[in-house]
Amino acid sequence: MPVWVTAGLWGLLGASSLILGAAAAYLIELPERITAGIMAFCCGVLISAVAYDLLEDGFQEGGIWPIIAGAIIGTVAYTLADWLISRSGGHDRKRSGGQQKGKGEGGGLAIAVGSLLDGIPESVVLGGSLLGGQSMLSE
Repeated sequence: MPVWVTAGLWGLLGASSLILGAAAAYLIELPERITAGIMAFCCGVLISAVAYDLLEDGFQEGGIWPIIAGAIIGTVAYTLADWLISRSGGHDRKRSGGQQKGKGEGGGLAIAVGSLLDGIPESVVLGGSLLGGQSMLSE
């Protein structure tokens, strides 16, 4: 079997969880508490998996202090951004079950600020890689 077919089948298998999850969410109505619990658990698993991989590399490259500083700065930045969005009319953007007031208020701003805050660390890593002499192109 050609490599591209094998890669495509593995990619399809990996992505099938997305389709199965969407189908289950559409077909099965769960209580809000169970949905929230599932979301919290999955979020924790995702963060743990990413953090474990990144923390090991970061510790080997720079030690513990840059990791601690980054965690504190990131936490303060996200908390401050959430507070500012809430004060700007977005305090009801997270309500569920038809309780959200002022449809759209603060939602777009929250997404834009979240994208900005997500892009800052990525840009720092890319810039640091370039300063370290690494190429942006895979070799």
